[in-house]
Amino acid sequence: MRLIYTLLLCFFSLLLPAQITLTFQPDSVCGKDAFVWTLQPTNAYPNHPDFIATMWTNNGNPSGTRQLVDFDLAVIPSGVTVQSAVLDLYHYPSPYNTGHSNLSGPADCWLQRITQPWQENTVTWNNQPATTTQNQLNIPAPLSLTQNYSLNVTQLVQDYLNNISGSFGFMLRLQNENYYRSLL
Repeated sequence: MRLIYTLLLCFFSLLLPAQITLTFQPDSVCGKDAFVWTLQPTNAYPNHPDFIATMWTNNGNPSGTRQLVDFDLAVIPSGVTVQSAVLDLYHYPSPYNTGHSNLSGPADCWLQRITQPWQENTVTWNNQPATTTQNQLNIPAPLSLTQNYSLNVTQLVQDYLNNISGSFGFMLRLQNENYYRSLL
């Protein structure tokens, strides 16, 4: 997966203030990811190489995707204050999807905190988990076909840590799910 999630955490002890930088990158062992697809709404797509939100057509049939990702944040002690959290997303030439597209309008996306449990091997379009709009992050439409993103997700991560029992990762979805828009 071509994303790196960097958290800069600052927490204080009675003896010495400490600042720690942690980097999370989901893989087959740590974290989980999947996308859900309208074209095959009962199929699971775990560990797909694309990180994508799109609405398109496939042989004339509606075809939209949303991306889910979760990180193993167990190493972060409770009660920390997140000073900075950055999500880096890197464009790459996918063998499966067109890539960024603003063909019918801007492909602005939301990054939202997932509030229900899900498993990457069983999550589908039909059973995708709920999300919250609280502190959702606006991801502006790409300005070029190969644009990379470095996103400030500090508040989303703080929300996650403040409500660890009600946080299950993040969902990337188009703000306007009309055809021929894509963020890859």
